[in-house]
Amino acid sequence: MSWQQYIDGNLVGTGQVQHAAIIGLDGNIWATSAGFTIDQPEGAALASHFKDGAAKAMASGIHVNKVKYMFIKKDELLSGEDYRLLIGKKGPTGVSIYKSDTAMVIGVYGEGVQPGACNNVVTTLGAYLVSVGY
Repeated sequence: MSWQQYIDGNLVGTGQVQHAAIIGLDGNIWATSAGFTIDQPEGAALASHFKDGAAKAMASGIHVNKVKYMFIKKDELLSGEDYRLLIGKKGPTGVSIYKSDTAMVIGVYGEGVQPGACNNVVTTLGAYLVSVGY
């Protein structure tokens, strides 16, 4: 399955994610949904949130597709300070970012979607990628 198929079928295709991307931890773009633009510096900045305990995200927000989301929480899924899920919100919209071992799965939800539904879709794909070595 191509990275684009994961975007179209497993993320946007669920109806719980309006825009999505899969990007490497170096910030390089693997696939994005139509009309969703994340450049390499923005991707690298997102990856840095997983390295600094989300300190920058807490202080200045989470920037995705040139939109600033207020930091809501990080999910402690790994040992120590390491975690896999970062959540942000802006009005009735928000973002979920799941870090696998080599990439980040990013899902943005729109108005009318429950945040938990988007988080679940993003986390499910991210956990699958971890299970197959990504």
